[in-house]
Amino acid sequence: MVSLSLLLQDAVMLFIVIDPVTLAVYLATKGAGGDGLVSREVIKVSVTAATAILLLFAVLGDFIMRYFSISVEDFMIALGAMLVTFSIMDFLGITPYGTAAYVKDYAVVPIATPLIAGPAAISTVIYVKYAHGLINSLASIAINMTLTYVVLRYSMGISKLLGRTWSTLIDKVVTLILIALGISLIRRGVLSLVEAVG
Repeated sequence: MVSLSLLLQDAVMLFIVIDPVTLAVYLATKGAGGDGLVSREVIKVSVTAATAILLLFAVLGDFIMRYFSISVEDFMIALGAMLVTFSIMDFLGITPYGTAAYVKDYAVVPIATPLIAGPAAISTVIYVKYAHGLINSLASIAINMTLTYVVLRYSMGISKLLGRTWSTLIDKVVTLILIALGISLIRRGVLSLVEAVG
């Protein structure tokens, strides 16, 4: 029998890890919060992809990681490298934001992963599965992905309030933070591996 108090606890824990409110501000500064089809498409693809990733790891994550001898630290390093690379390209304006193909790619990396379904979220759903059961893990994902979708839709309003100048300024600051976050993921992953070996 599912405990509602435990389910609420698990859902809140995953919500804090995903932090969709901060992500909504990030999307707004990228101009992904406009009124057009691109905004809705980015949000839909991002949340759908993140949901698929989290469901996969909730059900098969431990088996996949054992089979390929992958640790959480390995994920931290890999996703950190992806985030650093993508964010530097973003900061320097190398990436072609105007292309439809890029918009869909951008929805998957870095938004769906690692910003929504990152190492912390993946670890959380696996933890919940073993601590409180698969049903709690799946329900927590369903609740949070629904909330994330709703919150990200509000990025449209945030974008209008900020305007172009403030959006550009905040975009650069947030991108620098994302680069630092990526480096932090790599550093923590490497240090954890070194400690494990030592």
